[in-house]
Amino acid sequence: MRGVGRALFAVTAETARSMGFATINATIRADNVPGLGYYSRMGFQEHSVAHGVPLRDGTPVDRISKRYDLKGEMEC
Repeated sequence: MRGVGRALFAVTAETARSMGFATINATIRADNVPGLGYYSRMGFQEHSVAHGVPLRDGTPVDRISKRYDLKGEMEC
């Protein structure tokens, strides 16, 4: 089902805005290419990177933090 993520995000953003939140933050592993693409398509902007965070097996993977501004939001 295409478009489910976009529809769910629209509801999430509206709920967060109605609760008085100014931003939504997401942290995505750098090896999650589809996840990074999704958040970028939703309008999230990268604001920080935690380098080399170890997984349970010790493998270091960067974690990318992205932020979505609810105040300056365009309809998604």
